[in-house]
Amino acid sequence: MTGMQSIETGALSPLSFETFVTTNKSFSAGGSWSSGGLFVSKAAKFAFCIIEKNSASTWTSIFHKLQTGQLDSKDPDYDIAQDTFVKEDADALFHDWTSTRVVWVRDPLERLLSGFLSKCHVGDFHHCIFDENAQVNKPSFSRVLNWFYSGGKDAAHIYGHFQLQSRHCELYRRVPEYSHIVLMNKKSYAQDATCLLKHAGLDWLNDRGDGTELFSVAENPSTSADEETEFLKKFYTPDAAKALYEIYREDYQTFNIKTPDWMDDATGEWFDIPPSQAIETLSVLRTPDNPNTTKKNAGTKAPATIESDDIATLAKAAGYTK
Repeated sequence: MTGMQSIETGALSPLSFETFVTTNKSFSAGGSWSSGGLFVSKAAKFAFCIIEKNSASTWTSIFHKLQTGQLDSKDPDYDIAQDTFVKEDADALFHDWTSTRVVWVRDPLERLLSGFLSKCHVGDFHHCIFDENAQVNKPSFSRVLNWFYSGGKDAAHIYGHFQLQSRHCELYRRVPEYSHIVLMNKKSYAQDATCLLKHAGLDWLNDRGDGTELFSVAENPSTSADEETEFLKKFYTPDAAKALYEIYREDYQTFNIKTPDWMDDATGEWFDIPPSQAIETLSVLRTPDNPNTTKKNAGTKAPATIESDDIATLAKAAGYTK
């Protein structure tokens, strides 16, 4: 499994969950909004740190199926961690070394760009912390770096979609307590997710509700991954990539994520350029499971697939084309 690390944690003594807060209360121009958090199922001996922009729509829809047994349910349940978390269950599960405890992480620069495109160009504009009037202004990606520098912002204490992943679920001090660290990788995404569910004895959840697999290997995963790399290089200049790497360095260190190999080859032609056109509908984000997804509801009822976080898909929806 390319993106998965299996961690030996049997000798460790987990921290208490007595003062643990499972979800992040995030603040944006639209007010307070909670998402993500630690999902715990004591019955399934399974825990998962849900992090925004890390395929959270897909995983929360799966956990909703686990809690309800409704395999035909397709909608994400962003409140599931908050609604079901019990401190005593978390304590018991993290002391049980036969349980499966998962952190699903993403390269920080990749996640940052995905969040920017999603929140500042493709719906949910009131969650764009970099520009409160993003829907009208259509900010270029350079606004992100300027926002951090001009305001002296700390990535540890900002809105959840852009916050350090290590500051979710107290991972900066708890990550050794997890049994599996999975780095999102387009080439191995479906394989890693399938293997993880099978390892946890939850492979029955790999179902779209019609008997077909939710996670199936893409026909050309390498081609898809290569396209994403090309988009990353166009949005980042080498200097901007290095500067933002430093801002998110804690994530790279906490999860032992290697420095992206595309950084020195970044071309940055889209760094200062806003999208070429406004997109009135999100037809590019529509899926057979959710054909009616539009900009209006994309933030609350996004399709439960990797495409809702996919950089190439989001960039094209925003108006950027190769």
